[in-house]
This record gives sequence, C-alpha cells and structure tokens, in this order.
Amino acid sequence: MAKKEFTGLWVPIDILQNEELTSTEKLVLAVIYGLSKDGRCTASNQYIAEITGSGPKNVEKIIPKLEKMEYFSTKHFKDEKNIHRRIIYPPY
Repeated sequence: MAKKEFTGLWVPIDILQNEELTSTEKLVLAVIYGLSKDGRCTASNQYIAEITGSGPKNVEKIIPKLEKMEYFSTKHFKDEKNIHRRIIYPPY
C-alpha cells in the first residue's frame, strides 16, 4: 500500500461537535478522511492506530461503529494471497 504523506488533519465541524462520538472516534474518522485518495482509504487498522495513538483492536471496534453511523462504507475482500483487505469509501 502506498501511504499518503500525512501532514495533518482537518476535522469538519459536524464531526467535531457530534456528542455521540468519542474523541478517539473523531480522530479516527478525521484520519480516514485525510488518508482517502481517489475517494478511498486502504489504511490498515495498525496504521490508523499508529497515527492516532490508539491500539489496533480499538480501531477495529471503531470502524464498524462509524460505518453504521454512515460516515463511510467499506468493502471487504481477500487478495491474491488470500489476505483479508478492506477499502473504506468516504461519502465524497
């Protein structure tokens, strides 16, 4: 996976003020939006966890919650080596 150079975050006000989201969930969502290239994010839970200072297991729990809240959609598949992969599609 080619990683986009990560230089910072911009958090939309509707996310920042959403009281249903924890600070970590807001940060994970902002990172996903920031890493999205060509309308998709392929970052692993581990990579998102490294940027946010959270654990990969925590990110693993946050992603489905944010998807259920319709902040993005995901597609899961296995690559040619039978390794599970995920693509996150933000709504823009």
